[in-house]
This record gives sequence, C-alpha cells and structure tokens, in this order.
Amino acid sequence: MKRLAAVVLSETTTLGLRVREERRCSLERRTEEVWVGKSGGAGAPVRVKVADMVPGGGPGGADVPRRGKAEHVDLARIARELGWPLPRAATEAKAAAFWATGDGVATGEATGE
Repeated sequence: MKRLAAVVLSETTTLGLRVREERRCSLERRTEEVWVGKSGGAGAPVRVKVADMVPGGGPGGADVPRRGKAEHVDLARIARELGWPLPRAATEAKAAAFWATGDGVATGEATGE
C-alpha cells in the first residue's frame, strides 16, 4: 500500500490520499450456461452467474430471491456475432436463463462488471 501511495503522490498533483479497507459480502453462486441466438440456429452459449434464494437472508429476515447476472464479455461477443445491440443480448440472455432454470432467474443488465 505504501508503494502505491508513493507513486500516486509523486506522479499526480494531489496533496493527499485517503486509504481504507473494505470487505465484501456476497451470495454463494455458481455459473450456468444458456444458449442465446436467433431462430434457425445462429447463436452461442452465454455464462450466467446464478445465486439461489436464501430464505430469511435479507433485511428483516426477508427471503433473498434467486437472481443471476450474465457475463458481460459473453454478452459483448454475442452482440457482435449476431449484430445485436448489447441491451438486446442482455435481454435475450435474461429470458434464456429464466426458461432454462425452470423457476426463474431475475438477471441484471450488462454493466461491465
């Protein structure tokens, strides 16, 4: 950390640097693969990170619903290959993940994360 601070302080015009440690809490997850493509066969697999429902794991003991997030790199690739805008690739992956899992996955849009 001291080395990074030394570089920032010597290579920029800043007079100070705030440093803090953070922890991350996350749901257990796994990766599933769904097929996204055009009717007629053109398409490819997209990886979706899926976290299952956690009963009583939310604020006030509320259930945390099952959810998923498509991998941005896969969405970008599919959009390029199929000539789709990125939001359409994300929407198609969301629908494919929902139907593939049987009980539904609420997937987020592509954010580059």
